[in-house]
Amino acid sequence: MAERDDIGLNAFYLDDYDVPYGYTPLLLARPETIQGDDDLLSEFLAATARGYQFAVDNPEEAAEILREEAVGMDNDDPEFLRESQRQIADAYLTDDGEWGKMDHSRWTAFVDWLADHEILTTVDGEAIAAAELETEALYTNDWLESGR
Repeated sequence: MAERDDIGLNAFYLDDYDVPYGYTPLLLARPETIQGDDDLLSEFLAATARGYQFAVDNPEEAAEILREEAVGMDNDDPEFLRESQRQIADAYLTDDGEWGKMDHSRWTAFVDWLADHEILTTVDGEAIAAAELETEALYTNDWLESGR
């Protein structure tokens, strides 16, 4: 919208401030869900992957679906939705053309950074050292792989 209204913006990139990339968006599930129905998780992730791929391949149609189906957002500007989808479609997949795959070194770097800056805390605000956290327990690729 800023571009359309000829408003210049200052972009701040995490790399410029030595902040490692932490995945976004993330899909979260409760432990009881993860320990429950593997088929349901695989099917959900496979459907989500198809949706992301569809948005990459068909950004204008994806924008129209978003305009018709999204609730709780300002979707009265179809041209803005189409242009935003065109501009961000490439970000839905990794450079390798994958969707959703988590990399352990990326997670470790981000957790280390959070701990080093005392952003990683308990609910009471106590700092958590990165060594106290099992980074590999924060994510899984299991259902993603089996859902493809």
